[in-house]
This record gives sequence, structure tokens and C-alpha cells, in this order.
Amino acid sequence: MIRTLRALGAIAAFVAAASSHAALWFGDNDGTHRVDPAANRSVLDIRTDPPAALATDAADGSVWVLTQSRIEKYGSDGTLRVGVALRTYSNNLGASRLLALNPANGSLWIAAERQLLHVDSGGALLGATGVAVLDMAVAQDGTLWALAADEIRHYADEGALIASSALTGPSQGARYLALDDAGGVLWLAAGKRLERRPLANPATLSLTVALDETTPGLAIDGRTGALYVLGQQSVFGFTREGGSLFARDLRSYGIANAQSIVFDFESLSLWVGHQQGLTRLDSDANLVATLPAAVRAAALAIGRAPVDVQPTLALVSPQGDQTVTTVAPPIVFQYGADCSGRPCGFPPSYFGSYSLAATVDGIALSATFDPATGRATATPTALGQGRTASWAPRPTRSAARRTRSTLGSSSIRSPRVSSRSRRLRAPPSRRRTS
Repeated sequence: MIRTLRALGAIAAFVAAASSHAALWFGDNDGTHRVDPAANRSVLDIRTDPPAALATDAADGSVWVLTQSRIEKYGSDGTLRVGVALRTYSNNLGASRLLALNPANGSLWIAAERQLLHVDSGGALLGATGVAVLDMAVAQDGTLWALAADEIRHYADEGALIASSALTGPSQGARYLALDDAGGVLWLAAGKRLERRPLANPATLSLTVALDETTPGLAIDGRTGALYVLGQQSVFGFTREGGSLFARDLRSYGIANAQSIVFDFESLSLWVGHQQGLTRLDSDANLVATLPAAVRAAALAIGRAPVDVQPTLALVSPQGDQTVTTVAPPIVFQYGADCSGRPCGFPPSYFGSYSLAATVDGIALSATFDPATGRATATPTALGQGRTASWAPRPTRSAARRTRSTLGSSSIRSPRVSSRSRRLRAPPSRRRTS
């Protein structure tokens, strides 16, 4: 059955970059459907109750479907893999609201009107807490950041509450959250007001930005930290620092009653759900295409193959073919990352928790990467003098492949790069464990 899109009531998206073929799912009164965005047609229709939210598992293209009575998981071929009645978890959930998938362990967060549930990849309940979550996002380290009516909550990937930060004054009107964990900040939207808060201390307000319109949704480019704000008639772009990137009138694109927005990491595009269908914009919010509609969609999710993140490690100094005249030359490494063949654009601060260990002439070296520069400097006690050779290490996420770089008669073997947990905790006075 060929089906076109119309009038998105909400978008609940998980974009985990980067193959050339998208797995696009949307839900309407007829069920849940997978769409070929290039052909603008449904390629798979699954009979479900109208979805309140969707979440895709980028590892296999499957989709989680949250309705008012059930949570279900379907394979990319439409096969039912998990089906659980919500009353199995609790009789006091209230209306279904949101889903958030942790791709690291496959667990799922379910936000309902009166409770937040955490279930494993098979739908078994891992934990529940009596909090009404308005918006939530899973960080790169697998932890969950959740916005409630008067607080921001941070949960560990296994479900334990790490910290809670109270919101006061106008902040209590916040309804949307966008997470820029690479930049160490999160954004809240409260009516015509944006707030930026540091992840290290979410109780602190570091920036406010006045908006011309009330926002129904936020999206973020996790590489650059660019924030996209959907207004009632416009879409706005802001830098990580809060500077204006653009303001576009959506009415010029034939968009009315825009309600949802997501950022597609692989194509660097924005997707806007609205009364006439689903519109794709480029990262500067210029019109790319609109998918017209025949039915009202209640939820939509985009899934892609995982991003191919390749850490990069460069020897900054001594440089290749450089004469080394000191017995203890500082050895400087630059850390970085390529996402599917192009620089990820992560700020140096992203690598601040990474450390390096290497052996030079049998001498063990270690250093921590500077969050201001993304560089690590190690100084050996004594090396043979001479000329360096060129070196092109290619580390994996946890360790570099075996490489060799000579410094005269000296050599650097098997530099290893590791990272401790990137969880950011609030001060002890605000930390809770239940």
C-alpha cells in the first residue's frame, strides 16, 4: 500500500547517523509505517493502535511503539519482537508521552503522565519512579537527562538517579530540553525564553535568550552545538554560545502549524512536522523538499546505521624529519575524531577526560588531554637524539593500533588512549541516590 504523509502532530526522533538510506517511521490512526524518504511512499505498514511516541534502534532499524495501552517493538521487517501491556508495569501511569532509547545497552525510557519507566531491550521493567517528565534526552555516555515541572533530573545508564537540580522562577515554565553534551551544556525552552545551563551544575543559569515566538520544539546538532528552535511561524538557529545564525519564516515554504523539529546528523538536515506534512530543510533552514500528506501522523522517528566514529591521533611535535637536540623533548599529541569520513567537529573540551599512555625506549609515558586544546603533552626523562620519522597513528575508540615512530634511535610504541566515564555530577549537596 502506498501512503503519503500529512500533518505531523509530533516528532519523536532518534538520529544516529550515517548510512545513505534512512529508516523513517511514522505513526497515525491506522498504525505504524516505514517510509522510503527518497520515494515518498510507505514500504511497510504495521497495524498498531495510534502511537503516542516512537523510537528507533539504529543497530537494526527496529522501532519501539508507545501507545496509550502498550509498548511494542517491531523489527525492520514488521515482525513483532516485544509486546507488553502498560498496566503490567503500573496501574497509575496516566497518559503516554515520550520514549528515549539508550543505544549503548538497548534499554528504553518511557515517560508517562505520572511515572517514568525504565525497561530493558526485551521490555522487562528495570525501574520506575513517580515523576512527570516533560522532555528527555539520552546523552552520548548513555545517561538520561529529564526535564520535570520544577527540576532537571540526571539518571545513570542503569537507571539510578545521579542528581536533581531545582528550577525556580520562570524556569519552572520550561517544557522542552535539548542536550549538547559535547559542549557540556543543555538548553531549556520556556515560552518565549531560552535558557542555557552547564551540565556540571544545571542549577546554574549561564545564558538566557529572548525569542520572538513561543516554541513547540528544539533540535540540536551534536557536532557543532548549533541549536534549532521551532516557533509558531518561524525557525531560528543559534550557535552554542547563543549567537543568532538565522531566522526563517516557515510560511514562505507553505508550512503552517509547525509542531515538531528534529536534526538529521547524516544529511545535516532539519525535518519539520506541520499541518501539510513533513518538510526537509538544510542546516541553514533553506527548503529542500516537502513530503505531502494524506493522513495525519501522530509521531515520527528517523533511524540510521550508527555513526562510524574513528578517533584520530596526530603527533604534533616533534614533527616528522625534525632534528631532536634535547634528551627530553616534549612529545605532543592532538586528539580528534572523524564521523563517517569527515571531522566530527567536537570541541577540544569533549576530549578532556581522555588520557594517553605510551612507551618510549622502554620508558612509560602518560598524559591527560587538555580540554582547552585537545592536546596531551608527555615529557620523557631521556631519549636518544636524532631525527624523527613521520607518524600516522590510527587509534580505535579505546586504544591505538600498533604503530611505530622513531625519534633517532628511540621509538614510540602502541600509544593507548582511554576515557573514563563522562558522567557529569552535580555538587554533593544536590546528589541523590533514590
